[in-house]
Amino acid sequence: MKLQRRAKFAVSCFLVLLSLNVAKGEIAVGVNKGDWIEYEVTTWGSPPEEFKVRYARIEILEVDGAEIIANVTTEALNGSASSLLMTFNLEKGKIGAWFIIPAGLNPGESFFDESMGRYVAVEGEERLAFGGATRTVTKATTSERLKLWDKSTGIFVECVDVFDSYSINATAIKTNMWGTPLVGLDPLSLTAIGLFVSATLAAVVFLKMSNLKSHKTPRMGKIAR
Repeated sequence: MKLQRRAKFAVSCFLVLLSLNVAKGEIAVGVNKGDWIEYEVTTWGSPPEEFKVRYARIEILEVDGAEIIANVTTEALNGSASSLLMTFNLEKGKIGAWFIIPAGLNPGESFFDESMGRYVAVEGEERLAFGGATRTVTKATTSERLKLWDKSTGIFVECVDVFDSYSINATAIKTNMWGTPLVGLDPLSLTAIGLFVSATLAAVVFLKMSNLKSHKTPRMGKIAR
């Protein structure tokens, strides 16, 4: 019984330490090197030439702390393609047109936008289908912009930008960052479950090894002659 209590205590301590480490992280980066996402783009009105596109793709090339280097490729209405290397820094608020924000933000929490010089609050959260799966999505708005992000990665999944002479809508259609979720769970939930299972298995192995040691057959003493 004592060994079982010790095993349960070890699992509890592991989970508490995990939650403390997550809470201490001020900026959570949810994307990784090799991640990519594709968008269908629609424009209305008379946008500048560089915004006359029908397709866009963001591919993460490097992640170093809060800094992210991505290759953004677009396909114009005339079929021509172009690419641009972009550097984001979630800690400094270098997030482009809100392309990538810190992961895991809840409604009421904020991210910093360097170009605006202020913090922007996340306004809401809901479950919507993007890129082949139903995801937990957050959003924020201004008078010119509506942006939706995948909560667990922080990457945008839909935007509507409205300006004086044109507007742009981009919607995520394909990605390698998520697939069909298991039993309705998103990656953060699956990761937490995986860590819990790993900790439990480690405790079980520890318990079995302790039991084996306590039940070893005692050595026979020497027979006196």
